[in-house]
Amino acid sequence: HIAKWAGQKPDILALRGPNLQLTWLELNVQVHTLAAYFRDQRMTPGKGVVINATPELARIYALAVLEAGLFSVVSPQLYAPERLLDAGFRYSVNTLDDQTFEGVRAIPIPATLGANVSELGNSPRAIAGQEIVRVVLSSGTTGSPKAVPFTLKVLGERIRSASIHNMREAPLLNLLGFNTASGNNAFFLDMYRGSTHFIPGSPIYNLGLIQNGGIRGIACSPSSLELLVRAAEKSSTKVRLELATSVGGFLSEKLLARAKDCLGCDVVNIFASTEAGIVTHSDKESADPLSPGHAYPGVDVKIFMAEDAELGEGVGEVGVKTPYQVHEYLADSEETASRFRDGYFLSGDLGHVDDDGLLHLAGRSDDIINLHGQKINPHLIESEAISRFGLSEAVSVLATDQTGRQFHVMLVVADQPIDPIGIKQALYSVFRTSAPQLITQCDSLPKNDMGKVMRRLAIKVNAPTN
Repeated sequence: HIAKWAGQKPDILALRGPNLQLTWLELNVQVHTLAAYFRDQRMTPGKGVVINATPELARIYALAVLEAGLFSVVSPQLYAPERLLDAGFRYSVNTLDDQTFEGVRAIPIPATLGANVSELGNSPRAIAGQEIVRVVLSSGTTGSPKAVPFTLKVLGERIRSASIHNMREAPLLNLLGFNTASGNNAFFLDMYRGSTHFIPGSPIYNLGLIQNGGIRGIACSPSSLELLVRAAEKSSTKVRLELATSVGGFLSEKLLARAKDCLGCDVVNIFASTEAGIVTHSDKESADPLSPGHAYPGVDVKIFMAEDAELGEGVGEVGVKTPYQVHEYLADSEETASRFRDGYFLSGDLGHVDDDGLLHLAGRSDDIINLHGQKINPHLIESEAISRFGLSEAVSVLATDQTGRQFHVMLVVADQPIDPIGIKQALYSVFRTSAPQLITQCDSLPKNDMGKVMRRLAIKVNAPTN
């Protein structure tokens, strides 16, 4: 498709980012020149390439890697380097630093490569449906990320679904990174339909893109939406979008109202995963816009009940079966057997489906706090604290002190100093022994690229010993 658009609209922008802009013709030339260079480096087809580059170059390298018969992943964080070889990665392209991986060969990119190339003599490579074209890492919020393989067939189904449902507006600005499933899908969708692909930057930059780039819709996480809204409020800027789609976390009523005021559009909440793609969606007519909504066409949602569950009537682990899901993790047979069962992907999210087919989420099974045998769902407590005390963020974790004693600790982020004793007492009046035993204020919380709090990294405090 890139070659097609290069012929049909050579001077129209294909990529527009904070540090680089390329027309379709320029992008086509760069991709083919790099692909030829990769082949000259005798890189074995069917193997993986780790890309560590700016957001603009990462996309160009990914296309060139694909053209050369390999697959790629954005430089992994929290993914054990020794697992790269098992997952089929043999090469790395590093233009940001000297990042190295044992057993992975670094491929240098000459600064002048493709500088004077204006004509191409080769045709695009044919790609088989079951060929791996990309690897996207799962969020890793409760452990190490998993390598999720995207074949051409899976990627094709994802972008077709996105073009009909959550990314139908064009031009679209996806605020999520290229190393997320949503950012990955948005990029390849734009390459497929010939839309200018807008690469996000700072919140102020993104706000300017929306104002001046003709952006009709955005895809975001609650975290990235909060940053965009905050930038709009500080600059007293109001824009007009057609739709904002949020994925990857819980939207608060307060953020929803602020987003509608600043962006002039409805916000649709969707539930999705890297492994299964889009599962459910709300809509602007929904009685509860904060709910994940109903299943997309062709998607089956099943609740898997655990015998020892103490989470509420009908609440269990959400299993999904979609037309565009993967069925394995690369080089991880144990997790594959645990998460993929009878055609369903077990998401790790807790919830139930009501009589109207509406999915209600209740946090993640991995996040359940087991305090001396008492099961505590932190999301209910966090939601209460945020809404009742006007906090920006709150996360409950299980912390261990120097003596080995465990405590339920809530870390909060707020614009003003908080009253930890008052919050603690108020939460105890609602949740009793499930309430946090210690409240502590932080400047920020560690997050992944989706804006999800990395709970295991958030445990940075020592609970008191007295």
